[in-house]
Amino acid sequence: SSRVLWTLAVTQFGNAKGTRKVFDKMSCCGGSCEAQTGCCKAKVADVKPIEVELKAGETNWYCTCGLSKEQPFCDGSHRSTEFEPLGFVAQAETEGAKTVKKWICTCKATKTPPYCDGSHNAIIAQRKKKRVILSTLALTAIAGAGAGVWYLKNKK
Repeated sequence: SSRVLWTLAVTQFGNAKGTRKVFDKMSCCGGSCEAQTGCCKAKVADVKPIEVELKAGETNWYCTCGLSKEQPFCDGSHRSTEFEPLGFVAQAETEGAKTVKKWICTCKATKTPPYCDGSHNAIIAQRKKKRVILSTLALTAIAGAGAGVWYLKNKK
């Protein structure tokens, strides 16, 4: 039935307003947890990197938990989590340069922290897919199975 499909979608893709909490380990890190592994992941602070101007040779502290209000830098919000900030030193690209501009990751999925590697594009695509599935399920629940199939065939 439609209710069963909705429950499956909520279980698979996270919480919907008014539904039971699917991942109760979320309090361990403030981010999200993988259902299969129980591994805590950082909160996605944003799905686009931030260009920052850094002083060459100076140590900076990158937020790895995603909870900092000073993204992409640490503000100590990780203290209630398992996460630790990442210290890094920006290197000048030209001899004698005092500052360097870098794109710093805020989605926390980069494989080259603290620098953006484009991983946020996969998060954007996953969110779009989730919206289509939940929209289809909601339409199916309201208007019947035929409407959900029509929506999938005709969406742009």
